[in-house]
Amino acid sequence: PAIFQVVDNLFCVFFTFEIVTRFLAFRESAFALRDRWFLFDLCLVVCMIWETWISVAIYYLFLETDLASHGSSSTSALFSPFQAR
Repeated sequence: PAIFQVVDNLFCVFFTFEIVTRFLAFRESAFALRDRWFLFDLCLVVCMIWETWISVAIYYLFLETDLASHGSSSTSALFSPFQAR
């Protein structure tokens, strides 16, 4: 459902804003690299950005055209070379 995508994007925006704000709160940027909690949260936000925005963009840029060329909109078309004939 679309509501899950909207909420997922809102969480991603919120946590990205939070990590940028926390980074800017350090007097020197080198202090951020010494703070283990900040690095942990940064890793979580990077994973969230990858999952929410980057992987979706890659899917729509590259895989969507491949699916359309196969004449199918299902993900099974991705594995068509691996199907037994």
